[in-house]
Amino acid sequence: MQYTITALKTTAIIGFFLLSSVQFFLVYNTYQLKDEKYFLEEKQLIDKAYQETIRTDLIFPGGQKVMDTFIWDNRMKLEELYYHNRDSFHLFNQQICSNLFNALRRNSDFDSSFARIIRKKGLRKDLQYSLFIRNIEIAFQEGQYVPLFDHQQRYPLISPAIQRPYGARINGALDDVNAQNRVSAITVSSSYRYNCRLTFCLHVEIPNRNLTVLGQMLLPLSLVLFSVLIMVLTFYITYRNWIRQKKLSEMKSDFINGITHEFHTPISAILVANKVLLREDVELDRDSMRSMVLLVGRQAERLQHLVKRVLDISSTNQLKLQKEWYGLHHLVEEILMAYHLKYAGSNLVLEFKKDSLHDEVLLDQFWFTTLLMNILDNAVKYNDKSTKEITVSTSSDKKYIYLSVADNGIGMSKEEQQHIFDKFYRHKQHQHAEVTGLGLGLYYVKQAVVAHHWKIQVESQPGTGSVFTVLIPVQQQQAVEENLFSTPKTAY
Repeated sequence: MQYTITALKTTAIIGFFLLSSVQFFLVYNTYQLKDEKYFLEEKQLIDKAYQETIRTDLIFPGGQKVMDTFIWDNRMKLEELYYHNRDSFHLFNQQICSNLFNALRRNSDFDSSFARIIRKKGLRKDLQYSLFIRNIEIAFQEGQYVPLFDHQQRYPLISPAIQRPYGARINGALDDVNAQNRVSAITVSSSYRYNCRLTFCLHVEIPNRNLTVLGQMLLPLSLVLFSVLIMVLTFYITYRNWIRQKKLSEMKSDFINGITHEFHTPISAILVANKVLLREDVELDRDSMRSMVLLVGRQAERLQHLVKRVLDISSTNQLKLQKEWYGLHHLVEEILMAYHLKYAGSNLVLEFKKDSLHDEVLLDQFWFTTLLMNILDNAVKYNDKSTKEITVSTSSDKKYIYLSVADNGIGMSKEEQQHIFDKFYRHKQHQHAEVTGLGLGLYYVKQAVVAHHWKIQVESQPGTGSVFTVLIPVQQQQAVEENLFSTPKTAY
């Protein structure tokens, strides 16, 4: 069974992760698609307006003049250093680019140009932008370009505040620059000697773009999460019901095995006695005959008792109590006296300690007797000591009267304690040994406790015995409607 449960859990977990992965992949693709399409129309409007603004210029209005001042005017010196002293070329190149970028940043008035575009196109006023130069190249020979600045490189002589992963930032305050918010990417060049090829781009973004896109995906994302939740919940309910059914099936098998053994003994005794009585070659005196008849009667009564207990299984969910006030100590003494007579001459030692300051209890005598007798039977059955010791004691405080039954038996684990009050449950290590029973004794104990609106606690460890404690409230009403004492279906 353990292998089956492990295999089921493993299969379910693998299936859950596979399905969750597929769901995540679909959601992620949907997010990417929406992210790419989001703000698309506005970006197209800004791109068109931006290109109209710099139709005869570079980067921003007036940018061409600044570029010519630093690149075109130094083209001859750059060429000479490039062919004769590469180290000096790289140093001079960085100085030119650094001065160029600083000059572009000082002379840029793109803030006002961008504000005009926003106002003209009727776009939202909280848009942020950044203007970058990505690459600068110069051709000393026709069609052969030498890089002066590359956004993928880092230059020691250029301020780190200017160099960004997407290039040299000339204007704007947008930091989260990516392919999705790129509005324009323009490369300007010609095939003439000393031509400068320039690549620059404009990025525009709205605040909290990711949250806005996620907000648009709220419905599909909620459906995905809901479907995963339904799947997990369905599996949990199915798995729980399967475990319950499997456990019930095992308990029923144990019950059938137990009741078969219980019925076998009296039936065998009746059959043997019947054969003896029918034998013509055996003459029985009156006492022997009476003994045989009494044996048959006792075994028949035992069978009747077993049948009654089996039939009571379906009716014990609703216990009708007939409550009266009893002296707890006197009632317990009577029960223990009768129980001791049952085991007269055996190795059973019964002790009763009366320490409770409260004695009067409202209870049903029959079910209280059943409760205590079944706990005592359990203490005797599951005890492998040469001398079986059982101590019944009472104590009290302001809230409860405590009736405890302690034994020196085999004890039980925490896991066992969670199931001992289940119908048909029997101790796993002893259910097929000499211990007989139907697994109903402690079940009736729990039913009687719940019917009285009491509580029961169990303390036990394997090999150290067990202590069953019934908690009886001190304050109880004398007059209670009978229908209030029906047993609610309460799990231990």
